Amino acid sequence: MQQELFFNKEAFLKLMKEHNLNQAGLARKIGVSRACICRYMNGSRKKPSPKVIDGFARAFPEHSITYYFFTPRDQESGAHQ
Repeated sequence: MQQELFFNKEAFLKLMKEHNLNQAGLARKIGVSRACICRYMNGSRKKPSPKVIDGFARAFPEHSITYYFFTPRDQESGAHQ
């Protein structure tokens, strides 16, 4: 059974701070619009598209996808920390 992934806002805020990125900068690195990142940040969109996941993996290959995009079960257990 395939698990769904969800956007980990807190992890992305930390990543943005560490890399000195604002939403527009993060969007450019991932290859999506600033509006797309804004929808994830404000909670109006929760599930990342394949384009967002792929862009993230290309822009930040040293980071774990499961930390930034986690399943609800992972969030409850704290496994993404």
